[in-house]
This record gives sequence, structure tokens and C-alpha cells, in this order.
Amino acid sequence: MHVHHTFRFIAAAATTCVVTTASLTALMAVCYTTNTAVRGLFYAVKIRRISIWSPTVAIGASSTCQLRWSGGPFGSDETVSDTTMSISRPAHISSAPPQRTSAAFWTNNDAVTTLCTITVAFGAIVDVEAEFIMANGSTTVVLAIATGVDGFQYAMSLDEQAGTSLLQPVGLVATL
Repeated sequence: MHVHHTFRFIAAAATTCVVTTASLTALMAVCYTTNTAVRGLFYAVKIRRISIWSPTVAIGASSTCQLRWSGGPFGSDETVSDTTMSISRPAHISSAPPQRTSAAFWTNNDAVTTLCTITVAFGAIVDVEAEFIMANGSTTVVLAIATGVDGFQYAMSLDEQAGTSLLQPVGLVATL
């Protein structure tokens, strides 16, 4: 089954997050061992667009958001960034994967491929629009969790693979 969805995350702290194939294919997961582990629902992913809004934390302070697309074996890295010093207008970027970067192609969770790196300030909003292929008997990513009910579906944080959970899902039932 093919799914096209935009996931939204909020930064609980300033962070730099490496987005991998494994972190994206595990964004939606089902708990299969109560309070122990979840298994990702997706097998393959292709990013369509990433948008970031990064507010300032105080008057006179600056805020920067940055998205670095990984060139991988196909091309060179490309960076998109914006900085603001306004409390009424957040830093904002919206970018589709450039041609010949790792994220411009379909990738599966068999290999942990770095697709991009996101750097945001506290309170930033990150939208990841992507297409997914559901795992139909394929091996999926398994993540350890602290709380979860067997059989329930959960949204995972974008940086869950790193074990930090600073880019937390918005509007979906989550377990961190």
C-alpha cells in the first residue's frame, strides 16, 4: 500500500537531527510488546518536501533554521537556511530534495541512509511531507519504548532513532 502524508513535529529544545531512512520508516509504529518495543509500519520512503518555521526565543535574539540535504553516492550536499531577528516573523524554509541527493530517490530501511540533517531552535515546527510504502511482510525498524500498549499504533519522534526525542510529533498519539 502506498501512503502520502505530512507529519508535523515541534522542537522541545534546540537540536540538530540527522534524518535517516530508518527514522522516517518508523514514524508510525505498532507496539508489539507492552512497554518494551514498537515496530515501524513502513518499508520504503521518498521525501517530497521539508518545511521549517523557527521562531526567536526573545526580543533582539536571532533564530536560524537549516536543512542540509545529503548528497550520498549520487551528488554533493546542498544546504538551505534562513535566519530571523523578528518576533513576528519566524525563520522559514521549504525545500524539496535537490536532484542527485539521497532523498531524491526511493530508499528502504534495509540500509540506514542519511537523507538530510535538520538544525532548529526551541519551538520550531518541522513538516515532513513524504510518500511511504507499507511493509507487507518485509522487515521493519524496531524501536525500544518506555510506555506502550500491545497492538496500539503510535507516532514516533523524528529523532527517535538517535534516542533523543526532541522533535516530537504533533496531533497524533505518541510514545517517547
